[in-house]
Amino acid sequence: MNKIVYVMAFILIFIFNSTMLKADECTIYWLHPDQPPLSIKKGYGAGMGSVDRTEEFFKNHLKDCTHITDGANYERIVMLMKQKEDACCIALYKNPEREKFVEFSIPYRVVLSNALIILESQKGKFEPFIDNEGHIPLEGLIKKGYRIGVAKGRVYRGIIDEVLNKYKGDPRIIEHTASQNMVGSLIGMMTANRIDATIGYPSEAQYVAKTMDNKTRIISIPISGMADYGLTPVGCSKTEKGKMIIKRLNSIIMKYRMTPEFLDHEGYWLDSSGLKRFQEYSIKEFKK
Repeated sequence: MNKIVYVMAFILIFIFNSTMLKADECTIYWLHPDQPPLSIKKGYGAGMGSVDRTEEFFKNHLKDCTHITDGANYERIVMLMKQKEDACCIALYKNPEREKFVEFSIPYRVVLSNALIILESQKGKFEPFIDNEGHIPLEGLIKKGYRIGVAKGRVYRGIIDEVLNKYKGDPRIIEHTASQNMVGSLIGMMTANRIDATIGYPSEAQYVAKTMDNKTRIISIPISGMADYGLTPVGCSKTEKGKMIIKRLNSIIMKYRMTPEFLDHEGYWLDSSGLKRFQEYSIKEFKK
């Protein structure tokens, strides 16, 4: 009888420990937008997107976790963040509404704001407008007759949208309506001399320029009145599991965010001017 009791107790202990082990397993459901140069699934730079590389970096430092990756638009990302207990997204801006259901990490990266994008060969005609801090006034360019190409319906934020709204309908503001490859189309208009400049994130403009040919060289110039950069955190489900994941990610971010390998995830897709600013702002923000 005692032997039977002993065997039963052993079986129960084994089942209990196995259940606890399974409950404590780490699973992370990574979500990201399929949007170059954040995530590049095929073609030029496949696998080299800034989010692709950062995700892989985190996975390599969380080897005890099971990692599931899924591409989605932002609407679906937000929906899944609300539904799942272990969902995380690297490319998710922090705002009060999202903080209700997302647990955010400390910032892991500096992201340059929308800037004026010009051809490197045309830099000379813009230099008279650049101030001592390297910024250029968007309205000043428009007043001088420069043709600025923009994506119709796109939100650029801040002073950029204020100026564009002020000059809406003005022939110097050329609104482009193509639904696909918007930035590529605008850079193509620059090379064809149909516009003098466009507006966009330095990394997306550089990615597009690299995919066009080996001769197109672009540079980015920060626009007066815009914040120089924003800070990007990782967001995970606001659950106990999500909070534990964020706690572990914070330790990784603190240790590695200023290492050359980690900085290159974003720096790889920046023009020389943007890269210099990115490095300066990263030191300013993270080496305090």
